[in-house]
Amino acid sequence: MSSKARRGQKSEPGARVSVRGLRGSYPNRRRKGTNKDEDRRVFPRVCMDLRVAIIGSGGSPVTARMLDLSRAGLKLGLTKDAALGVFRDGAIRPGDVVEAQFRLSAEDVIKAKCRVVWSAKMDDDEYHVGCEFVRFHKQGYERIEKYLMECLAYPTV
Repeated sequence: MSSKARRGQKSEPGARVSVRGLRGSYPNRRRKGTNKDEDRRVFPRVCMDLRVAIIGSGGSPVTARMLDLSRAGLKLGLTKDAALGVFRDGAIRPGDVVEAQFRLSAEDVIKAKCRVVWSAKMDDDEYHVGCEFVRFHKQGYERIEKYLMECLAYPTV
């Protein structure tokens, strides 16, 4: 049960949310001066499995999965076909900019421009892509921050 469900708030149907560690983000937001085996992330990261619409240089929206979320960015799970629809030639390059649209609750749609920071091929048909937020539509950043604070205050096991 998610923290929102425990408090009686609406969340997206089928959404699974959990907290991973007390620090989290993505590789370029790590603290310097610690050894490579230590978790050096600056921002808390919340693991989840939410649908997200991605619009890239391909022009048409494709559905991907948001695997985690932090104040600084998100991690996407994309199939090979989705990557072909979003990125030029299906090649995921650091620096590429995409638009992400997702719901943190039934009435809370977030729209954000994101820049690809890293990508990794997980298997023949799945890629993980780390993106940092560049710009939000309306109060997207404040709504993400509020959502993350609620998740961190009431973590699920």
